[in-house]
Amino acid sequence: MQRISIKRAEPGMVLAKDVMAPDGRILCGKSTKLTPEILERLSKIGVTSLYVQANKKQSAQILKANLAQLKMRFEKVKDDPVLVALMNTIGEYWIEVQKG
Repeated sequence: MQRISIKRAEPGMVLAKDVMAPDGRILCGKSTKLTPEILERLSKIGVTSLYVQANKKQSAQILKANLAQLKMRFEKVKDDPVLVALMNTIGEYWIEVQKG
Protein backbone atom coordinates (compact mmCIF):
# COMPACT_ATOMS: atom_id res chain seq x y z
CA MET A 1 0.00 0.00 0.00
CA GLN A 2 1.29 3.42 -0.95
CA ARG A 3 -0.02 6.89 -0.18
CA ILE A 4 0.36 9.00 -3.29
CA SER A 5 -0.67 12.43 -4.50
CA ILE A 6 -3.80 12.29 -6.61
CA LYS A 7 -1.68 13.99 -9.30
CA ARG A 8 0.46 10.85 -9.45
CA ALA A 9 -2.49 8.45 -9.50
CA GLU A 10 -3.11 6.66 -12.77
CA PRO A 11 -6.09 4.87 -14.27
CA GLY A 12 -5.90 1.19 -13.48
CA MET A 13 -4.50 1.64 -9.97
CA VAL A 14 -6.58 0.06 -7.21
CA LEU A 15 -7.52 1.80 -3.96
CA ALA A 16 -6.03 0.19 -0.85
CA LYS A 17 -8.28 2.24 1.51
CA ASP A 18 -11.65 3.95 1.28
CA VAL A 19 -11.52 7.60 0.23
CA MET A 20 -13.46 9.50 2.88
CA ALA A 21 -15.17 12.89 2.87
CA PRO A 22 -14.52 15.16 5.87
CA ASP A 23 -18.00 14.28 7.19
CA GLY A 24 -17.18 10.56 7.15
CA ARG A 25 -18.99 9.55 3.96
CA ILE A 26 -17.21 7.08 1.72
CA LEU A 27 -16.49 8.78 -1.59
CA CYS A 28 -14.85 5.79 -3.21
CA GLY A 29 -14.50 2.33 -1.70
CA LYS A 30 -11.46 0.18 -1.06
CA SER A 31 -10.57 -2.09 -4.02
CA THR A 32 -12.05 0.34 -6.56
CA LYS A 33 -10.10 0.36 -9.83
CA LEU A 34 -9.37 3.99 -10.68
CA THR A 35 -10.59 5.42 -13.96
CA PRO A 36 -9.93 8.83 -15.51
CA GLU A 37 -13.47 9.85 -14.54
CA ILE A 38 -13.07 8.81 -10.90
CA LEU A 39 -9.71 10.61 -10.63
CA GLU A 40 -11.19 13.77 -12.14
CA ARG A 41 -14.17 13.73 -9.76
CA LEU A 42 -12.02 13.12 -6.68
CA SER A 43 -9.65 15.89 -7.70
CA LYS A 44 -12.54 18.34 -8.28
CA ILE A 45 -13.93 17.75 -4.79
CA GLY A 46 -10.56 18.41 -3.17
CA VAL A 47 -9.06 14.97 -2.55
CA THR A 48 -5.28 15.45 -2.53
CA SER A 49 -3.95 11.95 -1.81
CA LEU A 50 -4.96 8.31 -2.09
CA TYR A 51 -3.82 4.97 -0.72
CA VAL A 52 -3.31 2.57 -3.60
CA GLN A 53 -2.27 -1.03 -3.98
CA ALA A 54 0.88 -1.24 -5.98
CA ASN A 55 2.79 -4.02 -7.64
CA LYS A 56 6.59 -4.01 -7.30
CA LYS A 57 7.14 -2.00 -10.48
CA GLN A 58 4.55 0.61 -9.50
CA SER A 59 5.91 0.74 -5.94
CA ALA A 60 9.41 1.41 -7.26
CA GLN A 61 8.13 4.17 -9.56
CA ILE A 62 6.12 5.75 -6.75
CA LEU A 63 9.08 5.59 -4.37
CA LYS A 64 11.37 7.14 -6.98
CA ALA A 65 8.90 10.00 -7.56
CA ASN A 66 8.43 10.55 -3.82
CA LEU A 67 12.20 10.62 -3.21
CA ALA A 68 12.64 13.12 -6.05
CA GLN A 69 9.93 15.32 -4.54
CA LEU A 70 11.57 15.03 -1.11
CA LYS A 71 14.91 16.15 -2.56
CA MET A 72 13.20 19.07 -4.30
CA ARG A 73 11.52 20.18 -1.06
CA PHE A 74 14.87 20.23 0.74
CA GLU A 75 16.75 21.92 -2.12
CA LYS A 76 16.77 25.35 -0.45
CA VAL A 77 18.39 23.98 2.70
CA LYS A 78 20.91 21.63 1.08
CA ASP A 79 23.77 23.38 2.92
CA ASP A 80 22.28 22.70 6.36
CA PRO A 81 23.71 19.38 7.60
CA VAL A 82 20.93 18.86 10.15
CA LEU A 83 18.19 19.28 7.56
CA VAL A 84 20.08 17.14 5.03
CA ALA A 85 20.29 14.43 7.71
CA LEU A 86 16.54 14.76 8.26
CA MET A 87 15.89 14.43 4.52
CA ASN A 88 18.10 11.33 4.36
CA THR A 89 16.36 9.79 7.38
CA ILE A 90 12.94 10.35 5.80
CA GLY A 91 14.10 8.83 2.52
CA GLU A 92 15.64 5.82 4.28
CA TYR A 93 12.42 5.32 6.25
CA TRP A 94 10.34 5.33 3.04
CA ILE A 95 12.67 2.77 1.50
CA GLU A 96 12.41 0.50 4.55
CA VAL A 97 8.62 0.81 4.64
CA GLN A 98 8.42 -0.22 0.99
CA LYS A 99 10.55 -3.30 1.67
CA GLY A 100 7.96 -4.31 4.23
